Amino acid sequence: MNVQIEESWKTHLQPEFEKDYFRTLTEFVKSEYSQYQIFPPGKLIFNAFNLCPFDKVKVVIIGQARHTDFVSQSMTEFLSLLLW
Repeated sequence: MNVQIEESWKTHLQPEFEKDYFRTLTEFVKSEYSQYQIFPPGKLIFNAFNLCPFDKVKVVIIGQARHTDFVSQSMTEFLSLLLW
């Protein structure tokens, strides 16, 4: 699968992109995007990886924030940039 992502990350993550679970997840996400308003826009799903190359990362915080509207989604993106 050709995921559009910064090259240093792609090198490390490409094996995962080829696995069945990732293909299944991708189809599910595409289906959800076609039915509902979802944030971030599809082209920005991997945007954090594009902003910071793999060798510059010191720590990764994984979490989930529910975005019920554009304002809360935008605020979360702003806070994410502050942490970065």
